[in-house]
Amino acid sequence: MASTSTGHAERSSIKTVTTALVAIPPSHSWAPIQAIRMGRDKSYRRWPPHVNILYPFVPRSEFASAATTARDALAQFQPFTVTLNTISSFQHARTATLFLDSAPSDLSSTPLKQINSLLLPHFPHCSDLSSRSDFGFRPHLSLGQVTLPGTQRKARETVERAEEEFSQLWESGHAKGSLEWLVDRVYLIARHESDKAVPFEIVEEILLGRRDAATLQKSVCSWKYLGGSGTDGSVEGEGATGASSSNAKVVDPTHQLGPPSDEDSSSSEPDARPASGSSPRAFLPSFTFDSSSATWSSSSQQHHSPAAPTSLPPTVSLLSWNVLYCTNPQAQLPPADFADPVETDRMAKVAEAIAASGADVVALQEVTQWGTGILLSNPVLRQYHSSHPPTATRPLRGGPLVLSRLPFVHCTVDIGGKEAVGARFSGEATGEGSSSDSALEVWSVHLTSDFRGFMGKKRMAQLHHLTSHHLTPNTPHILAGDFNSDDPSLFALLPRFVDSWRSKHSASDGGWTFDPRGNPLARAVARAVDIPRRYDRVFLEGGVGWGVKSCEVGSAATSDGLWLSDHTPIFTTFDRNAPATPIASTPFDPSDSTSVLSPETLAAFLTENLRIPPTDDTRHAAALDAVRRLVNTALYPAESQAWAVGSFAMGVHSPDSDLDVLAASGESEDAFWAGMRVAVDLGVPGIQVLRFVGEGARVRVVTVLCEGVKCDVSYVCAAEGVIQTLDSAVASSESSSDDLTPLTVPKIPDHLSTSAITALTDALVLPRLFPRESSSLFPNLVRLIKFWAARRGVYSARLGFPGGSAVAVMVAAWLRTGGDPSDLGGFFRKYASWDYLARAIAIQEGSGRTGTGSGRDAANGVSISKDNPPLQVRTPTPPHVNLVRNSTVHTLRVLQEELARAERILSPRVVSDGSWVEVLDALCEDGTTGFLRRFDAFVRIRFGLRRGGNSKRAGSAAVKEGSSDGAQETRSIEDIAAFVEAKLVGLCLALPVGSWARPWPERFEGGKTLLVGIEGGPSAAVAEPLARWLKAEVKTADGFTSSWGDVEAVVVSKTDPSMSWISDLLGDAPAPVTSKGKVGDGERGKVKGRLRPADEIFNRILWDPSLAPLSSWTIGYEDRFAGVQEKLVSEFSREATDETFIPMHRVRYFKRNGQIVWDRALRIDKTGEKDM
Repeated sequence: MASTSTGHAERSSIKTVTTALVAIPPSHSWAPIQAIRMGRDKSYRRWPPHVNILYPFVPRSEFASAATTARDALAQFQPFTVTLNTISSFQHARTATLFLDSAPSDLSSTPLKQINSLLLPHFPHCSDLSSRSDFGFRPHLSLGQVTLPGTQRKARETVERAEEEFSQLWESGHAKGSLEWLVDRVYLIARHESDKAVPFEIVEEILLGRRDAATLQKSVCSWKYLGGSGTDGSVEGEGATGASSSNAKVVDPTHQLGPPSDEDSSSSEPDARPASGSSPRAFLPSFTFDSSSATWSSSSQQHHSPAAPTSLPPTVSLLSWNVLYCTNPQAQLPPADFADPVETDRMAKVAEAIAASGADVVALQEVTQWGTGILLSNPVLRQYHSSHPPTATRPLRGGPLVLSRLPFVHCTVDIGGKEAVGARFSGEATGEGSSSDSALEVWSVHLTSDFRGFMGKKRMAQLHHLTSHHLTPNTPHILAGDFNSDDPSLFALLPRFVDSWRSKHSASDGGWTFDPRGNPLARAVARAVDIPRRYDRVFLEGGVGWGVKSCEVGSAATSDGLWLSDHTPIFTTFDRNAPATPIASTPFDPSDSTSVLSPETLAAFLTENLRIPPTDDTRHAAALDAVRRLVNTALYPAESQAWAVGSFAMGVHSPDSDLDVLAASGESEDAFWAGMRVAVDLGVPGIQVLRFVGEGARVRVVTVLCEGVKCDVSYVCAAEGVIQTLDSAVASSESSSDDLTPLTVPKIPDHLSTSAITALTDALVLPRLFPRESSSLFPNLVRLIKFWAARRGVYSARLGFPGGSAVAVMVAAWLRTGGDPSDLGGFFRKYASWDYLARAIAIQEGSGRTGTGSGRDAANGVSISKDNPPLQVRTPTPPHVNLVRNSTVHTLRVLQEELARAERILSPRVVSDGSWVEVLDALCEDGTTGFLRRFDAFVRIRFGLRRGGNSKRAGSAAVKEGSSDGAQETRSIEDIAAFVEAKLVGLCLALPVGSWARPWPERFEGGKTLLVGIEGGPSAAVAEPLARWLKAEVKTADGFTSSWGDVEAVVVSKTDPSMSWISDLLGDAPAPVTSKGKVGDGERGKVKGRLRPADEIFNRILWDPSLAPLSSWTIGYEDRFAGVQEKLVSEFSREATDETFIPMHRVRYFKRNGQIVWDRALRIDKTGEKDM
């Protein structure tokens, strides 16, 4: 046994704390163990109950060979029994570990130690557990830890008290102080290498004693620990390894097989888990009110009373509502004798509201025992069936409750610290499932709440556990309740379910069910008091014969103003005759090669859309040299330096990118700008000065044009040592190190100087993380995200969206935390579900938020203000300032909507069905039209110049009387617009509650108009805060004078005559009318309903003989740079691999013999048989 195997000779000597070889007790015995570990064991959420045998262990990549070696070593070792019946402890320097042990002799006397001895010769580098003390390997099952005081005497007393406490808990638990465990196998387990929050999972299973191959294959399974998800169902089976059948039995890896047998008894193993998706619970009869005895009792029949219908009606209505367990957080909640008159009155009114709804099925959450009694005392609700009687013991803060006019059977399951209640209608009472169309299963769900922003993974585990283990197969399902999240990644676990609200409402309809802006009960517990949420949802399983007829959000307040709950109810009607709800996209299939975005495809897309030469930095490099000459001229004879910052320095620029330059020397700022003024007046060959923002400006800058590149030059006065340090860092910035090496930057007193230096050091850090010589993925990913953000209108630091540097940090942070560049959807999934109010985005993990009022106060929430913006993206280097300082709840909402849209477009199902070029085209489709169509009212801000005004501000910003310099006027308007855009954050913060603003970065009407879409409230309510903002923050602000420019800001409707240009831009021109009031010829062929898509028209032209000849057809399409172009249909390529490929969404019209017969913008379709 001690000889070294061949596998060991070839195995590396690497070991890791992310793997272990362990013994695990059977899952049905976990309850008393987990009850003690919860809140006492720091590893409770990561480790299952276990006994380490070898830890740390070999990497997961070596598990296959390690398992073979272990099986050979333990082939003759027979199963044995262990009895856990006492509490012992290890004492360390500052802590003590308490664990389950055997008495009278400890676990060291059991065969567990022999297993360790047998395996060590094969894994000699994994001897940590044997070499930690003089006693050698000491097997134990940890229950928790205690911190020890300083003195030895007090430490011993602490340990003794802890042992006594743990002993009492163990003896009073379900095990009654003793647990007998048959050890017939050991496991190789592993967890995520970098994310410590991900629990361990079993990868390999080693049976003790020699088994034949058939038995071995049936016993092996895939398993995951649900991270301390409770005392029941903590093992998650996902299918037997090697099983090819879809209905293969899933075996509990911790079940007891007993001693080896010559017979194959696998078909009758008593502890085998049911197949994934089946319910391990029996459904019980519902409770009904017996008026003769005035009590609630269980029906004597398993399914329905004789008078009950044998199937569901064709239409079923459902009310889902979290009714709030108590409005007084300080109240004590005894099980049944709670007598607070305010709470009693509130719950009675909740019962009245439920009764008034007339819902067929009611799914409630946070119903306590006393609350159940009040609800079921309502005369109307006494006519309902109930999943719980008033005497049922409920969780302290309440649990789910199902009421129904229709009879049902039900079950209550633990999904990991939370209950879920399932109600089955008109099916078999055993819960085995039926293919009958009349069956329906409704689940009332309440996932873990999250006051601190750290429970996302637990909610995902709970939802996954419910859907994987408790839903009856072959039965339609409805999941209704409080999911305590609006995180898209959570609902991605429901690929076959459809959100009822979203199926009936547009994305602009909020559907908020938890709105702290108006609901005081929600405000009292909200994490962010300014942002509404859609926590409560109703999901219908798609493709099952039922459809959503309607879905509406109700009110949580009575007519006299009493708030009944912090959540609002949802009322949904399902119709068997409604169109079947489609099934959502299937989960990501990594084996689908078409789902992978290759670097070549990404580069080709960027080359087409941004015209990015892969390695052409010539123009920008020449421009940087010219700027350095200008700086040297300004500071001569003093020594100076000038460095590139921003996108060019980070290697993420495009040919049209501006060049940001930071100049530095020991001269004062006044001296530099005086010298720069002289240099500008003298002129430097090859440099054209566009603007000079000098004396009196808050931020001084000179903008020049050289080599066709616009360059913004700023300046910092720094000591010689600082300059030398920075110059040295720039010289070494091409290092190939992949580690984040912080640059030592001496402290600069001047705040602006510190910011300027930070811009430089940030630019140096990112190339160190992703060297351009080794890979172009990082630069191209940043370019793509910037292009997407610009096209979708979420790219502008001034308006509160991420700018170029922020996008670079977001991409870098994603890649640094395991993001896969080939799975582009991973970037959008990460940030669509990011908890922006709890965490800043930063390259260094663990960054919290900064700013006034950023404390996590569960009672008062997070106060969003200018000093504490909701979106925070930190610079990589100190002082780690926020790159999105102007963000508001309005811009964050828009960004999240666009991230969610991108996530849907990049869902693996979509990508696998089409070419990446088409997908990226759809991803980056221009959002201007959608913005103009979405809003009916806008804040219109127009910029103008005062003729003959004082030009002192900005050096040359105003236009002098008689000036014909159009370029100068354009640049001056640009200055005014930039000034106003930076102030727009104040307007967003001043808007009334209920109003939402959506600024659009692109300007209209020749660059002189900025539009902010307004929705969610009357337009008139915006006029007053708009006037205050214009006066206080724009026209009387520092840096703005009426002699420089003029700004007009008004609230206008899209139908206002002054906004007619929008209709022209959208192609929504009114129909021409004849003198008799009839529609003119130009309106014939205009489609009122669905317009046939371009690909359908294209295919018909190709294959319909009646439309020949093909040469008579012309197709008009949009070229991104040349505008609308035309081609013969015979020359138009639809092959994605063709160099001339044009996606169909760019097709604008079709012509036949020169006449338009189909036009997308004008909604004309004359390709019908009669028209042709």
